[in-house]
Amino acid sequence: MLRKSNVCLLDGVLLFEPAKVCRAVSAARGNSEILLLLGDEASPLRYDYDFAAVLPGLSFMTRYYKGQNGEFKGREAREWESDTHLRYVVQDRMFKGLDVELRKATYRSTYTSDRDNYRLYLTYDLALW
Repeated sequence: MLRKSNVCLLDGVLLFEPAKVCRAVSAARGNSEILLLLGDEASPLRYDYDFAAVLPGLSFMTRYYKGQNGEFKGREAREWESDTHLRYVVQDRMFKGLDVELRKATYRSTYTSDRDNYRLYLTYDLALW
């Protein structure tokens, strides 16, 4: 369901702020590509699932943002983004605390470059004292 809001995306953070605030922050930074104005109709959707019953430490998250009926430099602006994270944290033995996460992001827009992004994160919790 689409809802009326003033939404913009600055440095990967979705802000529910008036468009004037987002434009002012972008102008102050001197980079028009930092501002991705979604416009009057924005819809986010998110789903999380914890596979603890099947495999403890495995989790999944996916989210989708869609913006339409916006305006960018006098033209109609539409965009959507899809992000998916699959994460596993080792639960026992020698590698307890090892975290492996695969992230995929897809971004499409009528006013800036399309982007596809795949990332693999490996982290390990280490107690120092």
